[in-house]
Amino acid sequence: MVTFDPVKEMPIPEEYQQHQKVFLDEEAQCFPPEREEDFPVKLRPDALQKINCKIYPLTPKEDELLKVYIKENLAKGYIYEGSSPYASSSSSGKKPMGGSAPS
Repeated sequence: MVTFDPVKEMPIPEEYQQHQKVFLDEEAQCFPPEREEDFPVKLRPDALQKINCKIYPLTPKEDELLKVYIKENLAKGYIYEGSSPYASSSSSGKKPMGGSAPS
């Protein structure tokens, strides 16, 4: 897995040097522990079971990028499989340093 480490690739402006820890890839490998504020969103009993929406097809490259993104972020614990009957569409955008990423 090739990762982009902004600390190595781009200098951090002097006024932000005290916060450089937040830019380290190593620090981004886990989330803080769950807190009391974490809570499920309960849908009303009369909520629609399905939402009729248009599916936008992905290119094969975008599809592969999304699969890798999901696999990596599931492994890190950043995302998890939800229980909601609803889903959100996905798109990808170009990164400033090249390549693309889901957005």
